[in-house]
Amino acid sequence: MRKISAFLSALLICAAAISPVFAEDDLRTGTASKGTPEIDGKIDEIWETTESYAVDRLKDGTDTGLTASFRSLWDENNLYVLIEVNDPDHSFNGGISIGDGIAVYFNPKNNTDAVSYEDDDTISYFEICSNDVANVAWSGSSVAQGMYMDNQVIEVVETDAGYTYEISMNLKEAADVTLAADMTMGFDIQVNDQNENSDVRTAAYGWNDSTNQAWESPLYFGQLTLIDGAAAETEAVTETAAESVAAEETTSAPAETETTTAPQTFDIGVMLAIAASAAGSAVVISRRKK
Repeated sequence: MRKISAFLSALLICAAAISPVFAEDDLRTGTASKGTPEIDGKIDEIWETTESYAVDRLKDGTDTGLTASFRSLWDENNLYVLIEVNDPDHSFNGGISIGDGIAVYFNPKNNTDAVSYEDDDTISYFEICSNDVANVAWSGSSVAQGMYMDNQVIEVVETDAGYTYEISMNLKEAADVTLAADMTMGFDIQVNDQNENSDVRTAAYGWNDSTNQAWESPLYFGQLTLIDGAAAETEAVTETAAESVAAEETTSAPAETETTTAPQTFDIGVMLAIAASAAGSAVVISRRKK
């Protein structure tokens, strides 16, 4: 009975810890349009063809007023990311995750059963300090680090107002993933900020992750879906036409109100596995990154 009670207690603790990850209202989703930019740190016109998303969830430290956004493009082999950061206070003291910089998180095969990086060799993330683009730190399994290190191109442009990061990741070579329309992958962006004359990280902002735990588990990534620009445009036109037809129709029947129950958006098996582990050891996903 004591073992069952301990297990149930661990289950409740884990459910409280991970429920925000699977909450439908909290999970951020985005799209990447098809297109191939030139990776030179400049914002080509092609970047205007894809959506921009704010990186505005404070996940660590105190709010410094920094603002940031990202956009993504893709072709059959590569995922491209543009990150724009407004931050006039430039500082780079400490380690690679301490000074001004960014981190990009990948779950290219969208393995939603993976709880940690060790569960899938293709899941990884990299981070750089803004003043040293050649100094790239990779995390994840040793296999993932080796795959990704040789398949990325990063350009950083620094101005008085902030930074522009332009990144190309060859996922075909790095993870044996051929990109195509309608594919979805786990994905997240982190922006680090350090106040001048400091030797610690002042703040970190995420796109999806608001808990500072994406560096330990892909459960905290958002979801990025690849779309074909022409297909998306056709869909938009079709929806507009449908709305016009609907507006012309009249009916005297009163509108019906349906009450629905939100679908369960997490894998109970994963939660039980985590709880079973937690019953015998400390939960490690709550550690703060140093």
